[in-house]
Amino acid sequence: MGDARDMPESIEPDATIEADGGVVARGEPDEDPGSGGNGGRSRRRVRVRRLVIGAGLGLAACVTLLVLIGVALTQERPKWWRSVLVDDPRTEEIAGAVENQVTSQVYAVRETGSGGAGGDEEAARWGFKVDPAKANAWLNTRLPRWLENERPGAWPDEVAEIQVEFVSGRIHVGVELSSQFDHRVLSATLVPRVHEDGSLWMEATRVQIGRLPIPARWVLSGGLGAVSERVPERLRELPETVHVFSAFAGEHAMMADPVVRLGDGRRVRLLGLFAHEGELRVACETLVEPQV
Repeated sequence: MGDARDMPESIEPDATIEADGGVVARGEPDEDPGSGGNGGRSRRRVRVRRLVIGAGLGLAACVTLLVLIGVALTQERPKWWRSVLVDDPRTEEIAGAVENQVTSQVYAVRETGSGGAGGDEEAARWGFKVDPAKANAWLNTRLPRWLENERPGAWPDEVAEIQVEFVSGRIHVGVELSSQFDHRVLSATLVPRVHEDGSLWMEATRVQIGRLPIPARWVLSGGLGAVSERVPERLRELPETVHVFSAFAGEHAMMADPVVRLGDGRRVRLLGLFAHEGELRVACETLVEPQV
């Protein structure tokens, strides 16, 4: 054995002395490299678990944020929306003026065509322009009264306001719905077209709930489609509502025969709607019924 003088001055209680006098600290036993290290695997599992939990919490936070943003957007009006002061006397004056303008144009004495049986077809064609401010004034004052006169109770109480806006080749149309427990704005971007058969089509390219855009095909499939829950029950049960939404979906024409009969043997046919530079251009043709 070695001399005592060769022994270390102090030896830890948890240490052992090897044959050559070296000291090895006691503690956790050395891991067998061949075993892969159970402790190392445990630490890796912990790190992976923490990573997965962190990623899950991050994803949940992102989804929550997107939902909150979506909810906030559904409560806002579209950027193009211009509120109408219905009780303002000037609004009533504007609505009356535009109604008189259109009525005068429709009933004006002019050259008439005969639907292909003689007459000056070019001279029979005419048109007029409407800007959105005037259109909105009429939609929110005269239209409700006109519908009530035609059919009492036809104007739903939930409809607080209607708005239109005219942009290049497209018409924005929206309705503000209000009730005791909810408030929302539904709008659509429409492309007006008059087909060769004379029918008027108003297919939607985009639908919005507030400022939240939704693909029109998905929202409007099958009539009211995904927006049915956003429309008050009394309103969505009206056949006119179903007709308008299915026309927005492109399932049929908005008007199969856009003709107004004047009662004096003449009729006015719509030839086209053109949204251009912030105004709506309406093209028409006055026809006379051919003599039998």
